[in-house]
Amino acid sequence: MQENGKVLATDAYKAYLYNPNYLPVEDKPRQYVMPTWFIDAIQSNDDEVEIKVSPLTAMYENEDMTVYTNLIIGDIQFERLFDATISSELRINKTDISKELSIMSSLVEKNAVVKFIVNNRNLTLSTVSELNAYETIIAIENGFNTSDILTGFTLEYLQTIVGSCEDFIIITYTDALRPFQVKSGNDRFILLPVKL
Repeated sequence: MQENGKVLATDAYKAYLYNPNYLPVEDKPRQYVMPTWFIDAIQSNDDEVEIKVSPLTAMYENEDMTVYTNLIIGDIQFERLFDATISSELRINKTDISKELSIMSSLVEKNAVVKFIVNNRNLTLSTVSELNAYETIIAIENGFNTSDILTGFTLEYLQTIVGSCEDFIIITYTDALRPFQVKSGNDRFILLPVKL
């Protein structure tokens, strides 16, 4: 978390960037790296919460509890992940892809691989398990420089990212093995493809 309001997070398989109103990049913003369990422990119905920090610790408190954590020390530069050169992009409606991913998750295990094919202005999603197979085609909006591609993603990660997005999702990519970026409103995600 940075003092200017920017938030970056990763679990080594996917990454997330929240940049409110696309704040300018500061040379050395003051940042605090904290474990996700600390964020999960914050229980509040308010839109804003106050986290107090010192050079080594962070604290959140409300009427019922106080939660402390040690900060992770070091200058973590994974923001650079989001500076990749992009050659292709596509835009899809969240409702369309959410519905199809929900059907897939009811048919196969959550760690199943979703085959992701872009061809002729269409996005084809398919997955196969020992008992079931499913394939669907989603039309891609015009006006974007979209190149054909065949790659795969873990269903659970793809569904998590799509579920966190707003109405429209822009997916940008360079090739089948490099990280894909997913943009929606002020939110940006990195999604790593898997080999098919």
